Amino acid sequence: MTSRLALAFLLIAVSFPRLAFAESEAAARKHATHANKLAAQNKCRSAVSEFTRAYGTLKDPTLLFNRAECQRKLGNAQEALKDYQQFLADMPSTPNRASVEAHIATLRAAVQSQPAAAAQPAPTPDADAKSEKKAEPAPRAQKWE
Repeated sequence: MTSRLALAFLLIAVSFPRLAFAESEAAARKHATHANKLAAQNKCRSAVSEFTRAYGTLKDPTLLFNRAECQRKLGNAQEALKDYQQFLADMPSTPNRASVEAHIATLRAAVQSQPAAAAQPAPTPDADAKSEKKAEPAPRAQKWE
């Protein structure tokens, strides 16, 4: 009887993390889908947050690409550069490698031309809304819809 009880506890202990991961993965997929919708609506600032939340669980490199697209459109060159570079490291044979490399080259030049001590000014709520309205739609490299 004691061994059956121990076995039951062991099965529960082994199953629980899998169930928890399945729930968090489903939530992360919802964040990815929501991020893509936001990016398509030119709401890149909000989309970046959603892509970050999704990537934290899913670790899908295409989320990095999509986040980089939004960061680039928002003028966040350093963040976009890091995401594009990690995307290529994780998916070296991606079909859009040439365009990603072109973005990387452009962003490197932009980052190098910025004064080292210059910090980006904090955006105002009005500036956020205006930048999101002007941004072009983010091309999506993944399947989260």
